[in-house]
Amino acid sequence: MIADQRQGWEQLAQRVQQEVRELWEAQGQMESGEALEEAVQAWQRRAGQQVMAALCQEAIQRRERAERPVCCDRKMGHHSRTWRTVKALLGDVRVRRRWYRCLRCESSHYPADAWLGWKGGFSHRSEEVVAWQSSLLP
Repeated sequence: MIADQRQGWEQLAQRVQQEVRELWEAQGQMESGEALEEAVQAWQRRAGQQVMAALCQEAIQRRERAERPVCCDRKMGHHSRTWRTVKALLGDVRVRRRWYRCLRCESSHYPADAWLGWKGGFSHRSEEVVAWQSSLLP
């Protein structure tokens, strides 16, 4: 488990380092400071999106190992793992999480979605930004 975490961290760090290296090499061909700023902002979103997805996946896996939801006074059975993509401030974040189902009442639950605060197709922070921006409209 710890080796997997370290390997995931190292792969992510190498990917980000490679992207920074490519950006550094490309800056010589950029036409202006504006183009440079735009390229850095695009990289920032990509890197942030990758880090966000990796951290969310790690947090989900830790929580799934530690606890199982309860329904009808019994622990729910793990039914399957499904993918979920939401719109976050940094872009689309895709994670794989467990789906639990109660055999008595047949209700189902995605604990990771509740912990992450994902309702619908948006992260909690994305919903906040949209709400604030909408409040400024006439």
